[in-house]
Amino acid sequence: MTTLELSPATPAPRHVSSGWLPSRHGAWALLAVPLVVGVTIAGWQPVHAPLTIAWVAGFLAFEAARGWLGTPRAERVTRPFYTYAAVAAGAGVVVLVQEPLLALWLPAFASLVAVSLGAVHRGRAGSVVDGGGAVLAASLMLPVAFDAGAPGALVAMHGVGMTVWVAFAVVLAYSFGTVLYVSTMLAERGPRLYAASIGFHAVALVLMRVVAMSTRVFHPVSLVLLFGALVMRAAVLPRRGATSTEVAVSEAGAALAVAAVLLLQTT
Repeated sequence: MTTLELSPATPAPRHVSSGWLPSRHGAWALLAVPLVVGVTIAGWQPVHAPLTIAWVAGFLAFEAARGWLGTPRAERVTRPFYTYAAVAAGAGVVVLVQEPLLALWLPAFASLVAVSLGAVHRGRAGSVVDGGGAVLAASLMLPVAFDAGAPGALVAMHGVGMTVWVAFAVVLAYSFGTVLYVSTMLAERGPRLYAASIGFHAVALVLMRVVAMSTRVFHPVSLVLLFGALVMRAAVLPRRGATSTEVAVSEAGAALAVAAVLLLQTT
């Protein structure tokens, strides 16, 4: 009986971070897709400008906090976190002045961010728990961005409201699959996680086909092709091995594919 061999990802050269820019470059794609899709489906509104600022600054504050928690106390850099957090809070106040009901989303975001940062604090940075909390919070920006531009439309489980929820399901399935895939490449490599990654992507493929056929929001073939490619990525690339930079680039490409599949059928 042979043992599954996974090729290790080659880490990129390690640089000392100042805390102002995140080291996880692939995270930018996961940050952008939900926002862009949500804004596009709703149509651009003035509230989306401060929402975008709050979202980007909040992400940078989150990344600074991750670096802070994962760094020895004597080497911690706090100024980036406080700066970005202040910008995010200021922009967030502007958003809530325009759309007060968006505050109803805050408990969900706070809980998920706490889950992710708690994992980092326990020395589990890069784990499925860390990544899962982060990508679920990121995916939630899709309905939030839509809700900001089209208040009240989400409650209707038909028409554009249904489109948003199905798009959210697609982005969430892709994003959580990415956590598993990247973990097999970089953080928690091993046969169990490798099998879990392939299994999750395969189940997601089937579920997305069922959702597409039952809701008729997106063409089933487009989602089958998209998630079929993600299954192949999850199965093949961990065996071949890749550098950290290559993993980030592949993630950017996958995120663009997800955005294209959704936007080409909603605009």
